Amino acid sequence: TNAGKSTLLNKIIQMNDEYKESKKVFVYDMLFATLDTSLRRGKLPNGQVFLLTDTVGFVSKLPTHLIEAFKGTLEEVRYADLLLHVVDGSNDDLDIQIKTTHKILKELEVLDKPIITVFNKMDKTDIGNLVFENKYIDKKIFISSKNSVNLDKLLEMIQENLPQKYKDITLIIPYDEQVLVSYFLENYEVEDIKYKESGTEIKLNINQIDYERYFKYIVSVARDSIR
Repeated sequence: TNAGKSTLLNKIIQMNDEYKESKKVFVYDMLFATLDTSLRRGKLPNGQVFLLTDTVGFVSKLPTHLIEAFKGTLEEVRYADLLLHVVDGSNDDLDIQIKTTHKILKELEVLDKPIITVFNKMDKTDIGNLVFENKYIDKKIFISSKNSVNLDKLLEMIQENLPQKYKDITLIIPYDEQVLVSYFLENYEVEDIKYKESGTEIKLNINQIDYERYFKYIVSVARDSIR
């Protein structure tokens, strides 16, 4: 925790050409500044829109009264297509940070997901000081959220490792459930929108989670559209 996750998320969404100041998440230099999950929209180099969730950090021996605050975070981790494990690269207890998170992810049974270890705050230390062996690290990158160093390369890594589980679909949202239209407009690149007698018709490329979540509204799926 306090590894700079919220700062990183804010920098990524600012790289989106549709960025709005109101979409920034709370940032403060303290433990557990983020006790709930924040969902934001980012854009990859190829133009594909993806959703980012800013979660509470993992620590060892979590106090009992904070267990409840983790429930939403843990649920989001299970549904994620890819995990960014953000660690404070300047912290002397770096190995402990990594092992603690790995232990929790193992308990959640999500180690089969792609995981990128993001060494943040490299403006505070020398990469040469991070010569160590850690069996829990596969893919890694060194960045500075504060100075926007290597964020473009991080987006490229996300693009390369993000499972392609998107489908081209058409939904019809009833007029008494228009809050869903706002959700899709905020979180996806909507290809077409029409207003019909039965509701609002939307065409978009949707991820697998929302495909299953809003399946009852889907009226057509393009063949061979998974990408």
